[in-house]
Amino acid sequence: MKKQARWGSALLVTLFLQLMAGCSSLATPARRDIAMASAAMNQAETLHATQHAGFEMNLAKEKLASARAALAQKDYQMASALAKEAEVDARLAQGKANAAKAESIRNALRHDIYTLTAGNDPVGP
Repeated sequence: MKKQARWGSALLVTLFLQLMAGCSSLATPARRDIAMASAAMNQAETLHATQHAGFEMNLAKEKLASARAALAQKDYQMASALAKEAEVDARLAQGKANAAKAESIRNALRHDIYTLTAGNDPVGP
């Protein structure tokens, strides 16, 4: 009887440890996703994306904050999903910032070409 009780206790301890390991393995991807979203936000801020894509940046900030709150509440699936959405929004903001900078450079080059050709617009619209 004592052997069966120890066996049962050992089995319960093993199951408990596996359950705990499973929970922490869910937290790791969520933390990674939050870190990726945070890095994307930092890159977007470096590009001054707030000026060119303020809406997307605000969405990304809100989703990242919600992801962190979900992580604190141990809702790892929600945290991961929100973090991934925040990263996409931040990447979109980066794209819009890059496009705006490219447009600015294009316009400056067109102006320089126009000036160099003494008013003859060889580039066209």
